Amino acid sequence: MHIAICDDDRNAQERLAELIKDWAADRKVEVGLQYYDSAESFTMSWPEVPSDLVFLDIKMKSMDGVQLAGNIRKKDKNILIVFVTSFRQYSLCGYNVEALNYLIKPVSAAKLLPTLDKAFLIYNSRRNSFFIAAKGKEQCKVFLDDIYCISMSAHYAELFTADTSYTIRKSAKELNEMLPEYFVPCHRSHIVNIFKVERICGNSLVLFNQKGLPLSRNNTKRVKDAFINFQVR
Repeated sequence: MHIAICDDDRNAQERLAELIKDWAADRKVEVGLQYYDSAESFTMSWPEVPSDLVFLDIKMKSMDGVQLAGNIRKKDKNILIVFVTSFRQYSLCGYNVEALNYLIKPVSAAKLLPTLDKAFLIYNSRRNSFFIAAKGKEQCKVFLDDIYCISMSAHYAELFTADTSYTIRKSAKELNEMLPEYFVPCHRSHIVNIFKVERICGNSLVLFNQKGLPLSRNNTKRVKDAFINFQVR
């Protein structure tokens, strides 16, 4: 797993790196760490130097972390982004770029470790789990982490990503047996990727791409519990 730390504060950078190394050793996860002291230095090396997860300081000289995150998202929707900052007022910035989390400095192990666990869960599912689905006459590989929600009808299902959809011949029972636990039924005809839920509004859900989904009464508690348990804010 390739992890980048972009922060112009060397002490904060080193503290974060040590916590990541401790987590990797404890979880027996192989990580490669890259360090950047500015958004510009990250931009110059990426994407030639790959990153699966990037920790971005928000307040940096010249280009800040929010601008950099926006530039990253224009080219890559899959990189996991975590903002790290001393300023709580920027906490809402992460929603625009689907940030995984927002951590306040000094970063504590109690907050960081669940974030790393969540990132590794997504990273692993992206690498190892996918469906072969149809888009028109094409057969495409659709990674689970890219799926926002699934709509089911009879023996077919429609897989929705951020901006397109694919069709697969699977029943609801087959899908529920194949999907990881962060895919949760929200309605008798819909399954949602809980990581893609921005907010719950009464009897509906709003995803990060602003797509709305119905939330049935029978599934409300399960969805709300998952939304809380899988979020590490």
